[in-house]
Amino acid sequence: MNTIALTVQRRGTLALALMGATLACGQNAISAHSGMIHYVEGRALLDGEAVEPKATEFPEVRAGQSLATEQGRAEVLLTPGAFLRLSANSSCRMISNRLSDTSVEIVSGDALIEVVELLKDNAITAQFKGATARVSKRGLFRFESEKSTVRVFEGQISLTSGEQNIVAGKGKEVVIGRRLQVTSFDPKDTDPFFRWAERRSAYIATANVSAARQAGSMGLLANSPASWAYSPYYGMFTYLPGTGYSYSPFGWAFYSPLTVGDYFNSSNEGFFNTVGASTRLASTPTRSAAAPRGADTASSSSQLSGVGRSSFSGSSRMSSVAAHGSSGGGGHK
Repeated sequence: MNTIALTVQRRGTLALALMGATLACGQNAISAHSGMIHYVEGRALLDGEAVEPKATEFPEVRAGQSLATEQGRAEVLLTPGAFLRLSANSSCRMISNRLSDTSVEIVSGDALIEVVELLKDNAITAQFKGATARVSKRGLFRFESEKSTVRVFEGQISLTSGEQNIVAGKGKEVVIGRRLQVTSFDPKDTDPFFRWAERRSAYIATANVSAARQAGSMGLLANSPASWAYSPYYGMFTYLPGTGYSYSPFGWAFYSPLTVGDYFNSSNEGFFNTVGASTRLASTPTRSAAAPRGADTASSSSQLSGVGRSSFSGSSRMSSVAAHGSSGGGGHK
């Protein structure tokens, strides 16, 4: 295994910093832009050209470009800790890919925006059916073009249309027309696209454990900014909090290098709910902990061994984790 010094490489349009580690253990992704196409299932087109991501080579949706799916799905990394996922026969256009002003238009079909954490000085807005949706913190939001609706599964979102502005919270659905109309819906009412997004979130949370451990072994325990981190072990990027830990809106835990040790101390603390009968807390992550790239048919219970899901109850959090955490927005503790 070859040790490499701090090096910056360009893979397509993505800048990767390989920080004093072996390629087998992890990389930190340092990009000045949102828009990396992280995962494609089936067929997707970037400005009409087929998207074919390769290992460590991920295309980027630049400002002004459009990404469309056919009989497939796609996942795009926005600001660190935020994801855009497209269902089949859906499309979006990148208006601005700056981290401080990420703006995307949902053009057709269905899309989900998942925000594990929105870092200070980062911003995300979505243009949809003539309205502007602003995300200010952790949450899970679905845009459905056929119904002209925005659903809030977790968190809250601000929508502006003309002179009308409303803030919708969990369980609220906003119908966009001449006026914004707010109704209620059942957040437990899901479909295959939603459940696919949940599995994607779980796989990425699984990769977080190995990435956080590697960063910790390199001495990145304090004063490290939150970032995307690449894990060759799982063949995907994951979110790495700078300090403390974060929860996805689906309930999966994301650890920083400082707190990842608490994952391995949690089996006797009742910190995690089980994910099906096969869930186990291993001393080290195993390859069965996350499905391989392209897998979509496996159930969560059979594929997500080693993934921690929070119950969000006060009794479920260990004092040792809280002691390491720092105050922060959204799901970051």
